[in-house]
Amino acid sequence: MADASGTLLLDVANRRWSNEMLEAAEIDRDLLPALYESPDVCGKVSARAAAATGLKAGTPVVAAPGIRRQERPGWGL
Repeated sequence: MADASGTLLLDVANRRWSNEMLEAAEIDRDLLPALYESPDVCGKVSARAAAATGLKAGTPVVAAPGIRRQERPGWGL
């Protein structure tokens, strides 16, 4: 959600894409990704990604918050 709000296309109060903004910008909602809150599991590591990264296939992937520069050391980045 945090990164989506930076697009100005998010209805922050209702936690969804803004119909008003999408219509004004003539953007098809089907072109936008699903929205997730930071702790939400939004997928799992695929076999292909596991082979490329060394992660275990099936490992849950969470949306995670947008990382600001000052937070990166805490995330190990």
